[in-house]
Amino acid sequence: MLMVEPMPHELAAGHQGRIRWVNGCLDDRDLLRLITHELVARGFDPIGKSRLAQLALMSEMDISEYARKHSMLGVVPVATMDGGTAIYGPGGTNRDSKRPGMSCSINSVAFCCHECIKDDFQKVGYSWYRRFHHVLGAQWCVAHDCKLLMVDARRPFDSPPQRWLQLNKLVPIKTVVDVLPQAGFLRRYIHISFALLERGSPFILDAIRGALARQAFEIGLRPTLYGRRPTLLSDHLSAQTEDAWLRAHIANWETKKPFEYFSKIDGVLVQGKKPWGSHGYVMAMAALYDTAEDAMQYVSLADSIFKVVSRSRSTEYWQNEVERRWVSCQEFADSIAKKLNVNGMRVAEALLYLGLPNMHSPEPSGTWAAVIRFLYGEKIATACIVEKVERGEVRALLRICCGNVLRTISTLRKEFVRRFDRAQTGTRRLVYFDP
Repeated sequence: MLMVEPMPHELAAGHQGRIRWVNGCLDDRDLLRLITHELVARGFDPIGKSRLAQLALMSEMDISEYARKHSMLGVVPVATMDGGTAIYGPGGTNRDSKRPGMSCSINSVAFCCHECIKDDFQKVGYSWYRRFHHVLGAQWCVAHDCKLLMVDARRPFDSPPQRWLQLNKLVPIKTVVDVLPQAGFLRRYIHISFALLERGSPFILDAIRGALARQAFEIGLRPTLYGRRPTLLSDHLSAQTEDAWLRAHIANWETKKPFEYFSKIDGVLVQGKKPWGSHGYVMAMAALYDTAEDAMQYVSLADSIFKVVSRSRSTEYWQNEVERRWVSCQEFADSIAKKLNVNGMRVAEALLYLGLPNMHSPEPSGTWAAVIRFLYGEKIATACIVEKVERGEVRALLRICCGNVLRTISTLRKEFVRRFDRAQTGTRRLVYFDP
């Protein structure tokens, strides 16, 4: 067998196709015999392993590494209940997704870029299929800012892109716009998808939902099914890009009405037992944050905090010890870390996770102040009048606010110190607890 190493960012289906092409396999059975014989010769048992796992072994790569570099599993799924431990299980028995470009065993759709083909041919003498060209909704090659081409063939991965170009089998795909905008939702969406492909594991479901819901609330959206705020994530998304693109990539988008809950998009912010479709989370990240870097940074931070706190020490430890020290210190992470004899970064992460605010941080919003008043016994109506906020906003914050935050405020049972009146002081106001 002639060895065929995977090229940078080469799609697994394309890698398999090159193995077949280079070794002159006549059909799928011939390819299967070739792979089986090679794995057995290397001392591996190919029975029960997925084709992705077999390709990893032939490439002398760990299955997780091969999947992270050569599959689309980074965006399928984006989130799971526990975040998993690896992007692909150690046994390598998971089934390939039927998303275009994912499967190694069924007829699929292949995309490529005319400029990439020319560059590859000049550098190494042949071209390959890139997984970045197969992200759902990515209709352009970001490297060359041009529309992608689709292979007009029943089994596109059986031959390399340069052969289809020679046979005039590459046809331009239909796009909303011919050139990818230099900024905006579509470019953020694609770059977030690329970043997700490089991750080693999916996000924890509660972590990504919490981060997205908080960001939605911060920019004035309603992250819940009911509430006074009229604008939902789906409304915000509809203003971000062309309706034709949304119709093409969101099922039943044509039924979406202004200011009405649309579950396939708005549902990614609502707590539930199961994750929504992966592309919904990517669209939410692209719509809610100004840059792809911000989206990945804040969601990844929320995910890391969730994992670090849950794995370092027991939740009861953080809830009991850190809360008690927080009340007595009033100096935030460094002082608490010294008294607990733990790393200051761990304490800072735990404080964020538990919802314990920094006593020296800038003022909280009026909505947050009203929530504190409510938790200390005032009626919502009274708290809203005093803080000059809408009841719907307070109710929405209560719905998405982490239970640890509300429990902490309720159980500390310290006197709430009334903040200074902005009109009288002309300075920032603080809400804090008197130890």
